Amino acid sequence: MRRNRSRWAFLASLALTLGLWGSVPARAYHRVSLEVDVGLFYKDLAPYGDWVEVRDGWAWAPRVHHGWRPYAYGRWVWTDDYGWLWLSDEEFGWAVFHYGRWYRDPVHEWVWVPGYEWGPGWVAWRSGGGYVGWAPLPPRVAWSARVGFRVGAAEIDALIEPRDYTFCEERIFVEPGVHRHLFPIDRNPGLIRVTRNVTDYRVVESRVVDRSLDVERVERSIGRRVPRHRVVEVDSVGAARRGRVKGDAVTVFQPRVLPRADAVPPRGKAFRRGGTEERATRAPTPEVRERDQRRQAREAERRLTREREQQERMHQDLERRQARDRAQQAQENRRLQKQRQAEERETERRQLRENRQQERARQDLERRQARERQAMEHQHRREIKKPRGEADLDQRLAREHREMTERQQRERQQQDAARTQARRERQEAAAAQRRGAENQGDHRAKTPDKRREAREKPKDRPKEKDRPQK
Repeated sequence: MRRNRSRWAFLASLALTLGLWGSVPARAYHRVSLEVDVGLFYKDLAPYGDWVEVRDGWAWAPRVHHGWRPYAYGRWVWTDDYGWLWLSDEEFGWAVFHYGRWYRDPVHEWVWVPGYEWGPGWVAWRSGGGYVGWAPLPPRVAWSARVGFRVGAAEIDALIEPRDYTFCEERIFVEPGVHRHLFPIDRNPGLIRVTRNVTDYRVVESRVVDRSLDVERVERSIGRRVPRHRVVEVDSVGAARRGRVKGDAVTVFQPRVLPRADAVPPRGKAFRRGGTEERATRAPTPEVRERDQRRQAREAERRLTREREQQERMHQDLERRQARDRAQQAQENRRLQKQRQAEERETERRQLRENRQQERARQDLERRQARERQAMEHQHRREIKKPRGEADLDQRLAREHREMTERQQRERQQQDAARTQARRERQEAAAAQRRGAENQGDHRAKTPDKRREAREKPKDRPKEKDRPQK
């Protein structure tokens, strides 16, 4: 009797396992009581990558092209049951993007560590400035249905490097071909500064729900309503791979995954320490966890130190560039000042030459007038000696004196007009020079030299003896 019961139990478990690989009609959403062990991951993912043995168990490294990133080839859809749900275009996406965690490995680039809790997509979110970014959560960010994540947003930011994020514009976030519009990794540091962490996972009726991004804000950004999808659970991996979106329905495969001690990946070997076989998915001891936490804390501290040093170098470069700009500006100001001083000296020399010329012209005029007076007096003395009429002589002398006085007055007027014209030209030149200096950024007022004007002004006045007689 017991043998029959064991036989029926074995046949039932075999039928369940075979049913996972067959095509079973999909059911409307409800939590189906499916249970599988971690061996399903080992078998199904083996054709798409390599299982490598790491310190805490087995990890899977996908065989992908250089530059590949998790959560890059697919699309995000909005569902009322799970919030933002990742639909992968890759055959292995049903497992590695809904279970477990990702981290960068120095040898295999990206590796995936199996997990036991299904989620719509285990990523950290950033949003702001019209951009959206997401990055796979590392193994240290553990999830608990009672308390959620065991670390806060600041710790998540410290554990995830900027190069791990995938960014795109918010207006194309829900487009099917979003992978063609992703920003290159070298733009991530700048995008990190304009966005903030908005990761928000919740538990609603024993379901993990991702409501990190406000769907209404996304709708305002794209200018239309975000399509709502209805979740339908299927009972096999094959059904989850085929046609995940049918109308408004989205098919998912989310069995409950159980650990298995004797399960090893294909062509893999279980851990052996001291000759004793241990579990391939054995949970780390408290000492190992504490050591990992200390190591990751040190790595986060070193990363923050590198970022601070980089910011300090950028600040120093900015200061040096500003110092060079100030030195160039000071050199340009000195050049302009020397140019203005040279122009002022040239103006002073020109004015001095003009003043000397005017002084020589005035002296020549005085000498000529003196010679004319002497000649007239000599002529008068010579005529006085001749016997002529006294009245005719007086009239002629008065006429000649009047003509000489008028001629000298006209000459002085012409000389005064020439001085006035020269002074007006100098004033106009000085005003034009001041306007040119103001246009070049020099706002200093150009005031005339009062003492020089005081020295030059008496030279411009006619002498007392050269004034016309009334």
